[in-house]
Amino acid sequence: MATDSERELFRLHREGQTKYTYFLLAGAATAIGFSLTQTGELALSPTHLPLGIALLCWAASFFCGCKQLQYVASTLYSNAELLKIHAGRHPQVGNHPHDIQIGHEMLARTLEKSGVRSGRFGAWQFRLLIYGALLYIAWHIFEMWVRATV
Repeated sequence: MATDSERELFRLHREGQTKYTYFLLAGAATAIGFSLTQTGELALSPTHLPLGIALLCWAASFFCGCKQLQYVASTLYSNAELLKIHAGRHPQVGNHPHDIQIGHEMLARTLEKSGVRSGRFGAWQFRLLIYGALLYIAWHIFEMWVRATV
């Protein structure tokens, strides 16, 4: 069983990860809102293609952040169920050692998949936010260049 300091460290780590995810979610939402307010008066033109792709990247980043939070919640729930199994208190598994072993193996596989998927969505959340920012900057520079050559 984990010590109090280990539990506290895990709690702080989990809290930090959650804050980071929400920070990136806020960044993507803000970027979408900002770009829409900045371009609301402009007529649609082919030069807006990089901006459109940037908006798609930010929307995908937001989606990935939401999915990551879902997987984290699922992982936490599965961990709680695993603790019940190990304690022999899970209503479907009971306290028979063989059943506990089978329940542990099944839940361990689920936890591993969930952790991998959460990590992937988290990585893509960050990447897509950055790709969107780079595309927005490219679009802005391209718009400045088009206005300078006209």
